Amino acid sequence: MEFHDLKKQYELEFSNYNSLCKEVIRQLEVLFKEKSIKLAVPIHFRIKEWESITDKCQRYSLRPSKIGEINDLAGIRIVTLFKSDISTIQQIIKSTFMILREEDTANRLSEDQFGYGSIHYEITLPDSWVKIPALRTLKGKNVEIQLRTASQHAWAAASHILNYKKESHVPHPVRRTINRVSALLETVDLEFERVLQERQEFDQIPIEDQDTLNTDNLRKILNRVLPADNKKEDEDYSTMLDELNHFEINTVGGVESLISKHLSKALEDDKKHVESFKSRMKSEGADKVDDEEIIERITKGVFYSHIGLLRSIFRKEFGSTKVDEVINKNIQIE
Repeated sequence: MEFHDLKKQYELEFSNYNSLCKEVIRQLEVLFKEKSIKLAVPIHFRIKEWESITDKCQRYSLRPSKIGEINDLAGIRIVTLFKSDISTIQQIIKSTFMILREEDTANRLSEDQFGYGSIHYEITLPDSWVKIPALRTLKGKNVEIQLRTASQHAWAAASHILNYKKESHVPHPVRRTINRVSALLETVDLEFERVLQERQEFDQIPIEDQDTLNTDNLRKILNRVLPADNKKEDEDYSTMLDELNHFEINTVGGVESLISKHLSKALEDDKKHVESFKSRMKSEGADKVDDEEIIERITKGVFYSHIGLLRSIFRKEFGSTKVDEVINKNIQIE
C-alpha cells in the first residue's frame, strides 16, 4: 500500500485507537483498585504520530498493507513501584484481554549488552467485549502494553538518551559508571521490596503492643474505631499524624482516648452535614452539584472523611480557632 493510502487509514482509525487505549486503561484501573495495586505514575498511553510511522517504515523497509499491521501503533505503559506487583498485573492482563504476543525484553540481551528489560504484551479486546455496540469499532485492533518498575523505567529513559546498547560501544571511562548505575537501579527494586516486606511484618504486630504513633498504626486505629463508610481511598495519614503531634498526642492510647471521648458528637455533626447537603440538593437540584464524589458520599449517608472526623474531634477538644491555625499552617507548607 502507498503511504498516501496508509495515511488515510491512519486518519480514519486514529480516534478508534485512542478509544481502545482509554477503554483498556479504564478496565485496568478498576482491576488494579480491586487488588490494591499502587502505581509509580498514572497509566500513560500514546498513539504513534504519522511522522514516526513513516520514519519507522523507511528505516526498517516495511511495507504494511494496512495500518493495523504496525503493532506498536497504540501503546500503553504501566510503571509499578514494587516489583512484586508485576506478576499480579501480568495475571490481570492475561485473564482480561486476548494476548497476541508476550515478551520479556531482558531475554533479548546478549552477555555484552546493557539492559534492564520490561515486559511487553500485544493485546486485543475479547470477542465478547466487541459485541457491545459502543465497542464494535474496536474489533480487531491491537495495542501494546509495556509493564515495568520505576527503576526499569528510569533505565529505559536514560539509555534511550545515551543510546548505549552494547558494552563494547561505550567509551572505557564511561563503562564502569554505566554498570554501576545499572546495579544501583536493580538494588533500588530489591530495597523497595524489603520496605514492603518490613511494613507487612510491622502490620502483624498488635496495636496493643505498640506505644508511639506512626502513620501505619494510626491507619489501623482509625480503620478500627471510625466508620468504614466515612473512609476515603486517599486518606492523608501523614498530615493527621502531624496534627496529632502538634497537640502533643503521640501515643496509641492517647489518640484512642481522644477519639472515644468525642466520636459520638463528631458523628452527630457528620449527620447534620449530610441532612444539610440533602436539603441543598433538593432545593437547587442534584445536577447543580459538580462533585460526583460528594454526591456519592451523601447518598451513603456520610460527609466527613476520616481526617474530617478527626479534625471535628480536635475542635471539640481544643477549640476551632487553634485547630484552624494548625490546618492553615499545613496547607501553606504543602
